[in-house]
Amino acid sequence: MPIEIDPDLIAQLRLLSKPDRRRLGNAIEAVRANWGYPHLHGGLGIRRLAPNLYESRAGLQQRLIFQDIHGSLYFHFLGNHDEVQKFLRAHA
Repeated sequence: MPIEIDPDLIAQLRLLSKPDRRRLGNAIEAVRANWGYPHLHGGLGIRRLAPNLYESRAGLQQRLIFQDIHGSLYFHFLGNHDEVQKFLRAHA
C-alpha cells in the first residue's frame, strides 16, 4: 500500500534527530505493512478516531494521525495526546 506524508509533517520530521526520524519511519512502515490485518492493529496502537481517521502510537508520548484515502495511507500529523485532540477539534 502506498504512503503519502503531509508536507507540514515532513517539515516537522526534518527537525527531529536521526534516531527519532528512524523510529517514526519504522512506525509508519509498521502501519503500512500491517494495514488491513485488524488482529495486528492492537499491537501497533492503531485506533479509529473518526470515520476514516486513525491514530497509531509512535513512541510513549507521540501519536501519528492518518487516513486511508483511495488505497493510500496519508499521514497528516504527529503529536502527543493533547496536540492530537487540538488537531481533531480544528479539523472536525
